[in-house]
Amino acid sequence: MRYVMMMCLILFASVAFAADDIAATYVYEGGDKVTLITRDSKHVRMDMSPENYMLLQNGKVYTVSKDEDGKWMVMDMSQMKGLASGGLSGLLTGGAAPAAAVPDRAYTVKYDKTGKKEEIAGYTGVVYHMTTLEDGKVVDQDEIVLCSHEDLKKVNDAWAAIALQMGEFMGEKEAKSLEKATKEANAAGYGGMLRYGKDMKLESLKKQSLAASTYEIPAGAQVMDMGAMGLPQGLMNPLQED
Repeated sequence: MRYVMMMCLILFASVAFAADDIAATYVYEGGDKVTLITRDSKHVRMDMSPENYMLLQNGKVYTVSKDEDGKWMVMDMSQMKGLASGGLSGLLTGGAAPAAAVPDRAYTVKYDKTGKKEEIAGYTGVVYHMTTLEDGKVVDQDEIVLCSHEDLKKVNDAWAAIALQMGEFMGEKEAKSLEKATKEANAAGYGGMLRYGKDMKLESLKKQSLAASTYEIPAGAQVMDMGAMGLPQGLMNPLQED
């Protein structure tokens, strides 16, 4: 009986402290790094440094950073639409009307096996030749290494979730390509990304249990009001929780 109780306690502890979160660090060709932290597609954080990161929360992307006084500053990226749609260019051209919105384009991604495999950060992936098409025309070709391990699929979902919200700010083509690539790779069972050409490569992947606050805007943070033109207009009151 005592043995059974001990086993139950061990089992309960292993479940209670299961590593639900993944932190995947990618290194760019120039040496810069980004760490994608995720619990699921609704809980995503992208760290450029411990004091500078992007946060996906309630369908919006926020930039979070510390100022010189150590205070957390928050920017709602949806307020940057003025910059993306011509607000900044209008300012530079003396108030000229912004350019007409670019209509949605149809993006597709094709994967062709090269017959090669690569081991990266302890995961073995298949090397594909990836072709991105825009309205049927080739706009990008590169080599990509994909892994079907569940850890990488989870990371893939996080990339797709944040790319979906960042299309207007990281560039339509880049965001749509990333979103399409990640979604179609999962749908086809190819898995998640280990390497994208020479541009990006997985350096490490850690599974851990993180506090819920990891995916929350820091308490007392102040949000910047970008105004109608997407330009700083001072600080609002500390961000209020819903």
